[in-house]
Amino acid sequence: MLSVSDVGVGMSETERQHAIEPYFTTKSETEGLGLGLSMVFGFVRQSKGFMRIDSNDGIGTCVQLFFPQYADEAS
Repeated sequence: MLSVSDVGVGMSETERQHAIEPYFTTKSETEGLGLGLSMVFGFVRQSKGFMRIDSNDGIGTCVQLFFPQYADEAS
């Protein structure tokens, strides 16, 4: 599991529900494209993992990426 968190402005529940949609952003048009979390979500799903986003408006956000355990069959 990889966890990344911040103490920024956070997201409302509605924003959090849309956070992994391509091109969804809470930023102005000049600040970003809204592809970051969507691309991360795609990578995690392709790796057979899952992602959890916890956020509180005005407090911050924590994104957790869970990946399956790797077992080397050669050993």
